[in-house]
Amino acid sequence: MNLIILTKGINNTSALIFINTLLQNKIEIKAIVCEEIISNQERKKFKILKYFNILKILNRVYSKLFFNKVDEYSNEFSNINEIKELKEKVYLVPNHNSDEVEELLNDLNADVILVLGTRILEERIFSKSKIAINFHSGIVPMYKGSYTVFWAMRNQDWDNVGYVFHEVASKLDSGEIIFEKKINVDKSDDERSVFKRIEYDGAQEIINVLKQLDTSNYSIAKIPQVGKEHTYKGRPSELQWFMLTLVLIKRRFLK
Repeated sequence: MNLIILTKGINNTSALIFINTLLQNKIEIKAIVCEEIISNQERKKFKILKYFNILKILNRVYSKLFFNKVDEYSNEFSNINEIKELKEKVYLVPNHNSDEVEELLNDLNADVILVLGTRILEERIFSKSKIAINFHSGIVPMYKGSYTVFWAMRNQDWDNVGYVFHEVASKLDSGEIIFEKKINVDKSDDERSVFKRIEYDGAQEIINVLKQLDTSNYSIAKIPQVGKEHTYKGRPSELQWFMLTLVLIKRRFLK
């Protein structure tokens, strides 16, 4: 199997967890195409995080006091470039939707493209394999887009916290579902602890998905998305994070 991973950021936590799990299970990764350069427009989105914000401080204090402690991802490497097994297999690119990446994927002859956090891909990119799979930390179609674990918890939609693997499509998070799993939210959980559990759980489940593909000539059962659709865009404000913190504290201590 020629497995190609597309991801963004050489220190992408989800990608590191998935890559480590794949290597531990003796699944060869042919290449990792990593979009590392962040545009000025994207930098502006995160600029506000540099400034003092009392709500941000309160959110961190409440999280440390009341909720599950989540250790930072730890391993012998802290970014993709440090992984010895993947030496010379990591390709840093400015944009996944580029002629450079299209030509690279042609040369790599991909069987499976695994997408772990990228921009919306053009069809000329994700069609360069027998199947392209996206890991999405949200139950679709109700929770498409970004920060979907946050929004499911903020909406107190506890039965729809989880993740999916779906086939990549031209429209954001709209491909047919290959695998779906709901994650139980304990009263001692916050968004970060749930998201970390989703990352580790998803990294284990992708092993089964890849084995099914390998033994079935890359044919696998898929389910169309049905139901009410909602797409969340952008990072929640510090006020919205604080409102989630209040919801979680109330859930833990008043019920």
